[in-house]
Amino acid sequence: MMNPPTQVDCYGTVESMPDKTFKANGYCVHTDRDGDKIADRWWADSSMPKGQWEDVGISGKFKGVRKSGNYAYTDVSTPTECRGVSNWEVEKQ
Repeated sequence: MMNPPTQVDCYGTVESMPDKTFKANGYCVHTDRDGDKIADRWWADSSMPKGQWEDVGISGKFKGVRKSGNYAYTDVSTPTECRGVSNWEVEKQ
């Protein structure tokens, strides 16, 4: 089981169109207290019923780990602020 991460570095983009369609993708690298790393890659667009994600272990106890699943994105933007909420579905592997 992963210790609570001590560092999470995330990079990604969300491209929102005037007609409320969007494209989004990115990744995060999680480093736990032991220095072991795992990467999350995620992607979605407005034509998909759910976004998708996958984890790939990079080092230490996570090396060779591969998991994947779905997430639901809810747009809660206002006229002056771009915001959203993602609910991740974790499949037992």
